[in-house]
Amino acid sequence: MKYKVTKILASLGLLVLVAAQNSFAQNNSAAIAAADSTHFTVNSSGGWQMYNSYVAAYGIDSVQLEIIIQHNNNINWSEEHYVGKVKQSSLFPSASQIVVFNLISSNFELRIDSTGKCYLRLSSGVIQSNDPVVIPVKINFRK
Repeated sequence: MKYKVTKILASLGLLVLVAAQNSFAQNNSAAIAAADSTHFTVNSSGGWQMYNSYVAAYGIDSVQLEIIIQHNNNINWSEEHYVGKVKQSSLFPSASQIVVFNLISSNFELRIDSTGKCYLRLSSGVIQSNDPVVIPVKINFRK
């Protein structure tokens, strides 16, 4: 069976390839439907959608978390929003942690609590004006 590549999204070193059979129009729904949710569950009831995720041990005491998520641009980005959860309990931090990451001229904070829940907020700068807003996250945190 041959597949046609319909969507490539690269940001911060993250690459997502989505293949769909007989697809003629580019459509983000195919990328979202094909997202790897093996180790991360997105908060879809909160309006979040995920293009892809990668969660794995990084060294002896750290975890690497990479997610590409989107949300309609209809929320207050300076408030903390629950975006999803790390599934594997062995990768949960022992205490809540806040990790700061930059996207061009904006700073975001991702808080990971001791149950693996992840909360995102814009700490400084401006959010892109696109609707929906796509945010690539690539961080490391301590277990």
